Amino acid sequence: MRFPEPSKLPTNPAVASLPQEFDSHNNNDDKSPGYQAETQRIIETIAGHHLRDLRSSAISDDIIALNFESCTGRYDGHSRLLYSPKIRRRNGGRVTDSTLKRYRHIENGGWWCSGIDLTTLEPGLWGCFKPDTPRPAPGKPGKCIKYEHPWKADTGLFTLRVLPELAQQILEKHGHSLDEAPSDCPDPFWWVVKNNPDIPIVITEGAKKTAALLSARYVAIGLAGIWNFTTPNAQETYPDTFKPELKCLVQKGRLFYIAYDQDVDQDKPGRTDGAREKLGKLFESQGCKVKIIQWDKNEGKGCDDLIVNCGQDAFHQVYNKAIDFSVWTARRENQCTRANLAIHQRFLENITIPESEKLIGIRSPKGTGKTEFISKEVKKQLVIGRKVLTLSHRIQLGKALCVRFGIPYVTDLPQSQRGESQSLGLCVDSLHEDSQAGFNVDEWDGAVVVVDEVVQVMWHLLHSPTCKKSRVKILKDFRTLIKNASKVIIADADLNDAVVTYFSKLMGGIDAFVIQNTYKFNRGEAYRYPKPETLITQITNEVRDGGKLFISLTAQQEKSLWSTTILEIWLKEKFPDKRILRIDSHSISDPNHEAYGIIPRLNEELQKYDIVIASPSIETGVSIDIKGHFTSVWVIAQGLQSESSVRQAIARVREPVPRHVFAVSYGTLGQVGNGATKWKPLYKSLSAAKRICWELLQKDRLSSEQSIWEVEAIDPMSDEQRLFAQLAAIHNAGMIGYDEQIFTGLREEGYQIIDVDSEKDEDKKTKKELRSARDEGYAKKIEDIVTVEPLQSESEYQTIKDSHSKTETERNKERNWETKQRYGKVTPELVKLDDKGYYPKIRRGYNSSKGEPFVPEKDREAAESQTANGGLFAPDFIKSQKNSQAIPFIALEILKFLNSDRTFCNSNLDVIELHEKATSPRAASQLSMFGLGKFNTKQKPISVLRSLLDKLGYGLEEVSRGKFVNGKRERLYKVVDKFPDREWVYDHWFKKDEERRLAKLAKAKEKASLIEPDIQTKASQPTSIESEPQTISALAASIIQKLTDAAKATPEFLEGVVKDFIDSKEWSQVGDEVWLNLDRHNPARRLITNWTWRTT
Repeated sequence: MRFPEPSKLPTNPAVASLPQEFDSHNNNDDKSPGYQAETQRIIETIAGHHLRDLRSSAISDDIIALNFESCTGRYDGHSRLLYSPKIRRRNGGRVTDSTLKRYRHIENGGWWCSGIDLTTLEPGLWGCFKPDTPRPAPGKPGKCIKYEHPWKADTGLFTLRVLPELAQQILEKHGHSLDEAPSDCPDPFWWVVKNNPDIPIVITEGAKKTAALLSARYVAIGLAGIWNFTTPNAQETYPDTFKPELKCLVQKGRLFYIAYDQDVDQDKPGRTDGAREKLGKLFESQGCKVKIIQWDKNEGKGCDDLIVNCGQDAFHQVYNKAIDFSVWTARRENQCTRANLAIHQRFLENITIPESEKLIGIRSPKGTGKTEFISKEVKKQLVIGRKVLTLSHRIQLGKALCVRFGIPYVTDLPQSQRGESQSLGLCVDSLHEDSQAGFNVDEWDGAVVVVDEVVQVMWHLLHSPTCKKSRVKILKDFRTLIKNASKVIIADADLNDAVVTYFSKLMGGIDAFVIQNTYKFNRGEAYRYPKPETLITQITNEVRDGGKLFISLTAQQEKSLWSTTILEIWLKEKFPDKRILRIDSHSISDPNHEAYGIIPRLNEELQKYDIVIASPSIETGVSIDIKGHFTSVWVIAQGLQSESSVRQAIARVREPVPRHVFAVSYGTLGQVGNGATKWKPLYKSLSAAKRICWELLQKDRLSSEQSIWEVEAIDPMSDEQRLFAQLAAIHNAGMIGYDEQIFTGLREEGYQIIDVDSEKDEDKKTKKELRSARDEGYAKKIEDIVTVEPLQSESEYQTIKDSHSKTETERNKERNWETKQRYGKVTPELVKLDDKGYYPKIRRGYNSSKGEPFVPEKDREAAESQTANGGLFAPDFIKSQKNSQAIPFIALEILKFLNSDRTFCNSNLDVIELHEKATSPRAASQLSMFGLGKFNTKQKPISVLRSLLDKLGYGLEEVSRGKFVNGKRERLYKVVDKFPDREWVYDHWFKKDEERRLAKLAKAKEKASLIEPDIQTKASQPTSIESEPQTISALAASIIQKLTDAAKATPEFLEGVVKDFIDSKEWSQVGDEVWLNLDRHNPARRLITNWTWRTT
């Protein structure tokens, strides 16, 4: 048969047959009898089974009439699918027999759907054919190809026609009208959509889903497949190029909703997530906003299934609850996709776990009784005679859990009874034999190990500075403990696949038995505040009205405007008649404070107070179950905790009273590693940084290949490094869209989010009062630190530091000592700058300049200290190596910008050169991996200079305007030092480093001198290699030992020792034997070779 040319193809007969009045965008009247009759006439032309198929997807008859038709003729489908000029044809224009054979199945009929071409707004050729008898899918037994698209034609979009009445209803929702389109416009509806980026668009897949969404009054377009949004060859040439039809809708500020199918295949979780992420990133790169629509997969796979099963209102709800793309990407890494037992119940009860299960994971919302459920399991294990060890990451939390489990905490027992105890609670910081707890992992072989709040415990174990000194020891004992446990129970409201997999590996790869509770509370209202001062203003109103408040804050110290100490001072001044209790890390460990040791007794003690102000010290794992006391919960989240920790704090009071929350838009806790939000790039960056540090450490001693091999040989922490990367990626992602992530999580937990408006005048007054209280309180704190009686010795300091109970005076002494050790003196200005985080910047500046000669030796000592513990944990090792952070600034020649009184601007050649160096791919990657900033070619040169200077504690200050560049006067800047005492501190550090170097040199000489008499004695005896090999061997061994010891000192000292030996009279007798038997990695061997060659 001969098919017509593409330009001569007929338009959809449904559209062609509509009266003229239905093509006019000015017709906004209700449906007329003529309209209904015409729609009915068109519907009657569609085969009954096709109509049933379309209606079963919640598509209205109006949409069906305009966009769908039945193809009942033998060759109707061919004319729609085989129009491409790329298809092989005979001389007469007919397609080949093989093509006809390929498409023989469509001769039995089917339905066809096509819409318009968005680039022209004219009817489009491209569409979709659903055959009544689909052909088998090649290579997929039992599968069929349900939908056919035009063969060898560019894939288009499903941009379906909409009748004027429905079109007007859709546009009015967004403040627009069909009247905005020109009178001669082929499709007024889509013209208005194209030309108004404030109209949001829903992206879905397939013709039926698109039609269902349009029927539900949404602006929707459909892709042919979830990956079909770029041009045909874009993957190889221009991978970020949208299809032309889609590109004309991609305008800055436009909001796109992605409504892909929900995955129902548990064997392939997240099957469509990659496509969602790619499309979302592409939209964002063009300045668009993106939201992800999600729903319960049990209510339907596709959006049309959801509407059919639950009604259009169900889609309206998930549309309104769509989450920001940044939130969605952040939470991808934090999923738990496995569940052996999926439940939906208020409390974890009536659950039977097979006794044969060794690894039990529990993911259940806060307040569903996880701790109570574990308590019953603990008691059951104790009854059958098993030892039970429960681990936590905070002492107070551990004590509270032990009270609930009915077991002793480690400090409740004397040292001699801890190993013999049948049960014990312990903080993971003490999980090694050198700790105060004296933990012996062998004593807990075969025990039941319980880790509640396991995600936070593992992050603490891998990242907390309190574990840094003994982390390798702790991780090794933790491995042994879990490997030899008879049963392990882990639980967390946010339990994820990464943590479950890690425990499974430690236990020999066994499968975990995971209980996942999907129960959702109706928790009541959560009020969202635009500013923290607005929330504080409302707190005063609530107190005046007689409310009893539980307030959770991020900060504790006096320097913060929103800290527990400052708010306590301010509220006590305003409400002297109210009983106010402050619970933070200082008060609960201060024997003189009423909150001392209160955590295990919270439910009894808190009822005595009108206002409780708490810090994160009680945020995790502690449940406040008292009822009828607190009338509201108030939270200020400044970005210093993970978003999950904030939600934990919000839910700490279990009673469903109103929540009032302020959260910053972006987390300030700081990025981990290179800041990646995916674990694989972060893991690779850690591995690369580790190798760079090791090669710098071994420079001039070993070849690159040997250094890499050696670091791998001594590092047994690959599984821990992987888990670190996974949890760090979750952390990094959690800092992006921080407030949105918190409120999205609250919404999913069952809260109704209500926005609160700011009371500007009242808010200004509140903030002014708080600032006054802060300034006064902070000034007093600094004075107390500076004027306190200083400690006299390191032992005094260590005693206070290691103590779990400290008075405020003792804390001031501790801080005074630390400041003195850091800077050499204690002044108010130094304490303030230290509080602002200047120490690492100033130290980095010193290491890049005056202190550069001392850095390699310090790095070597830090590495030896870690390897002495039996391993090398990459994140800690990288942080300890300061050379890797100093060298970039030396290579970039930053010093020349510091030692100058000149001004700088974007057009300076040296500033441009710095920009080119720092933004080169290799340099930008290494600066990022060592936490020195993210740089790209889009940044202005002066911006790069400012960022690098900030890492050293300097800044740029605008001083004037210079010459005209591109019609604007160029800004001129000068470098300013933000650390006034820099030169004094640098001199102090240099003096201490030099004294330390000389002391080490003297010690090395003293040690070397101990073997000198023996060398002289042996040398005075007549010896030769031939006559007395044993005597010569003893002498050689003695020299080898001395060279080995000398190699541990400075290179200069070693070189002097080698020279002395070579110049001595005995060298001619034993030199060859020494060289042959000296370790080939000993740098003395190379020195001997070089020196011998020069003298020869």
